[in-house]
Amino acid sequence: VDDWEAHYIKSVVDEIIGRSNFILDLSWKKRDGAPNDRKIGSIHEHILVWSKSKKSSSKQTVAEESFNLMPRTAKADAQYQVFDEPDGPDPRGAFRKIDTTANGKGGRFVESLYYGILNPYTHEEVWPRKGTCWRHNKEEMERLQADHRLYWGVKGTATTPMRKLFRFEAKEGMTTPSIWDDLPLNQHASSEIEKIFGEKAAFETPKPEGLIQRIIHIAKNPGDLVLDSFLGSGTTAAVAHKMGRRWIGIEMGDHAVTHCLPRLQKVIDGEQGGISEAVGWKSGGGFRIVK
Repeated sequence: VDDWEAHYIKSVVDEIIGRSNFILDLSWKKRDGAPNDRKIGSIHEHILVWSKSKKSSSKQTVAEESFNLMPRTAKADAQYQVFDEPDGPDPRGAFRKIDTTANGKGGRFVESLYYGILNPYTHEEVWPRKGTCWRHNKEEMERLQADHRLYWGVKGTATTPMRKLFRFEAKEGMTTPSIWDDLPLNQHASSEIEKIFGEKAAFETPKPEGLIQRIIHIAKNPGDLVLDSFLGSGTTAAVAHKMGRRWIGIEMGDHAVTHCLPRLQKVIDGEQGGISEAVGWKSGGGFRIVK
């Protein structure tokens, strides 16, 4: 939804589902640049996310506990490298350097986390930088040291060690950010519709299949049920079908027959637009119409 309705919809759904079950407001970049007829032009829409319930003992809602991570990117993996050390590269492989200190300003200084540790190469006692304290207690820092989990630099002369996070310890997926500026735009959705029907369909704001794919990937697993109460051009059902999810689409307009029906039939026949190539879609499946 756009800015015109987003905040009103949130208030209404908060009343129905419960404000404590609200997860976050995602921003999807829908166009490259602002419209020329405005001095301040919107280029994003809102995707509001709720869960049905939340366990009192958990910080996350029930929905978040079952959400899927996004696939790792080459950029994320590039953070993990094999670094030189005085006694040679760590045989456990590539790692990412994590700060061992925390900002101690603003009342966040913890006196018990301010202590000296021994640099095993220079044999000098080092302390947290001014205005900081260690992130770990002394016992944990000694454990990290004994397990060669602290990186003291190429020559071993660092005054603040970094903790090693090895690639094999990293999550196999990535957390989804709240701003989505790496997905297809509205113009791509219009192009997808035109390729399917051979003409521009009568939809002002069709959604690109890539956007729906990400939502379904996060929230649903193969075989799960996806409901679209306002089927529109049929994008959600088409994407759900290609991703191996079951789906229900509800539409009362004439385009249920003129657009949704032929589009979904094309999907079953192996239509190769949108996300088809990315998910390896060939053909298959079926659906039935209930009037």
